[in-house]
Amino acid sequence: MMWNRVYMVKTFSGSKVKLKGAESNTYRMARKFLDMNLYDIRTNSNTVTINGTTINLGKVGSIIKMFVAVINLGCNIAVAATGALTAFYSHLI
Repeated sequence: MMWNRVYMVKTFSGSKVKLKGAESNTYRMARKFLDMNLYDIRTNSNTVTINGTTINLGKVGSIIKMFVAVINLGCNIAVAATGALTAFYSHLI
């Protein structure tokens, strides 16, 4: 298993350090990949507490992203017309 292995890693100063598999960057990337695709964990929970209120920055970011997408797509008449025609065409076929 990957977490049982011991690796020799060269640092920036040139010295070598022993790392267990669970401490390596490869293990962290594999764990993050599995969390994202197997358990559908896509965002980190970054929170900030202001005056006793906890604010989740991931949710704030996704709300802003959705708002910008709605404004850019919904208020553009060309995109709305193309979507309507595409939907009408797909219902005919």
